[in-house]
Amino acid sequence: MKIEKFSTDGKKETLEVMDKIFSAKINKQLVSNVLYKTNANYKGRKAKTKQKNEIIGSTSKIYAQKGTGNARHASRKAPIFVGGGVAHGPKGESNYKKRKLNKSEKKLSIASLITEKNKMSNLIIFNDFEKKISKTKEMNTILKKFEAVNSIIIADKKSKENIFKSVGIICWLKETSFDNIPIPPSPGDVGSAVGAAQYLYYSHHKQNRKMESDTTKRIIENVYVGPSFSSYEIRKFLDGKNLKYEIFNDMSLLDSLKLNNIILN
Repeated sequence: MKIEKFSTDGKKETLEVMDKIFSAKINKQLVSNVLYKTNANYKGRKAKTKQKNEIIGSTSKIYAQKGTGNARHASRKAPIFVGGGVAHGPKGESNYKKRKLNKSEKKLSIASLITEKNKMSNLIIFNDFEKKISKTKEMNTILKKFEAVNSIIIADKKSKENIFKSVGIICWLKETSFDNIPIPPSPGDVGSAVGAAQYLYYSHHKQNRKMESDTTKRIIENVYVGPSFSSYEIRKFLDGKNLKYEIFNDMSLLDSLKLNNIILN
C-alpha cells in the first residue's frame, strides 16, 4: 500500500507502508477495552489501612474473660477500639486487580486507530524533522498550513529532540486578540475584571483595541484602574507597618518636585 508523506515545506512524496497497519480491521470495541485497561492500570492504588494482624502491640486480654460485667474482649487490636485495626479497609495495590493487557491487543488497537484516521484523511505523515524548530510560532505555522492544529504528534527520538521546545506549550496555545500582555505594577481582582470586560466588549463588537502610542500616557490612563483609598486608610496602613512617611499637599509636593529637578517650570 502506498500513501503520501510530506516535508515541512509542503513537498509530496510516496511512501510504501504495511497493509496490516494502514488497512487493518477497525475494531472499536478492542480500542475501548485497551483504553479502559490502560487507564485503570495507571491509577494510583495508595489507599491502605492496617488490619488487626498488622497492629503492633500486646496480644494479652485487656481484662478477665468473666466476672467483670463487661463484654468479652481479647486484645486492644480489635477494630472496635481506638488505635485498633480497620475492618474491611483498603489494602493498597493488593486490593485492586491489575488488568492484563496483551501486546497483540495493543498492536491491533493502534493499527485500528491508524487505519480509521487514514480512511478519514485525518492522518498526515511528515519526513523526519531534520531541521531543529525551537520557536512555537514556527511550529504552529506548519501545523496550520496542513490543517493539523488539533492533533497528536507522534515522532521518533531524533525528531522529538528537534521539535520538543516548539511543541511544549502548543497544546494549549490558541488564537487571541492580544499581541502583548502588559502587567501593571499592582494588578488585582478589580483591575482583572475591568480588563476582562474590555476584552469581551471589543471581541463582541469586533473592534480593534485603542492603544495609546505614548507609553507614559498609556500607563497614566490604565495603571490606576482599581479600588481607591482615602488618606486615612493610607496613613492607617503605613502606621500599622511602622513606616516613615511625610504628608504633602498639592503645592508642597510640586515645590518638592521642582526642588529635586524632577519636573521643570
